[in-house]
Amino acid sequence: MLTYACLGICYLNVATCGFTKMQNFRLWLGYLATVAYGASDEFHQSFVPGRHSDWQDLLADALGATLALGSVKVSKYYK
Repeated sequence: MLTYACLGICYLNVATCGFTKMQNFRLWLGYLATVAYGASDEFHQSFVPGRHSDWQDLLADALGATLALGSVKVSKYYK
């Protein structure tokens, strides 16, 4: 969950480069990119012997992104 929280912050910073005035769009773009990466990760795990794909892992990844990007939203850093 912490990894995907950090990934969400990184995606938000990347999205900031092109969309300076659209704050909510940047948050959603960072969130969706993080969840898409998590879904891709779960999909690829289904092909690795000894690993399994689980929707609860994807939910935990999405929760990490939600907490991180939500904290950015309410902090004074995000203007």
